[in-house]
Amino acid sequence: MLELPPRLRAGVLTIRWALALPALTLPLLAPPAGAADFTRFAAACATAKTFLLHDAAAGSDGGAALHILCPCLQSGFARYTQAEVDALTADLRAGSSYEAKATYPAYAGLQAKASLVLEACFNTDAVSAMKSFPSHPASGG
Repeated sequence: MLELPPRLRAGVLTIRWALALPALTLPLLAPPAGAADFTRFAAACATAKTFLLHDAAAGSDGGAALHILCPCLQSGFARYTQAEVDALTADLRAGSSYEAKATYPAYAGLQAKASLVLEACFNTDAVSAMKSFPSHPASGG
């Protein structure tokens, strides 16, 4: 059997780990099977300045805050069903709409659950640093 010098042996092990590590971590980063499609949610969130930022949106474009807030919300809603994401998307488009309430039978529970995510996102350092946002009515403040 061919014996490699110690320095070369260490280099080969490093290359093996560098090639194997992405294969080991990729399943951890993948969305859960049957995960909801957030395409419409992301589009609605990007234009929901008044609904999400409430009075804090006055006098500012809110774009920077939404750029941080929307991905946080999407991450928080990652385990929600497609029907729940669709109801929340309708909210973003129309602001606590009758459409969302009509299409999702357990809307009150969904709204309470989503409000916890919204409040957590508002309390992140990145969003808090943008501006001092008042509590959103949907989040109980």
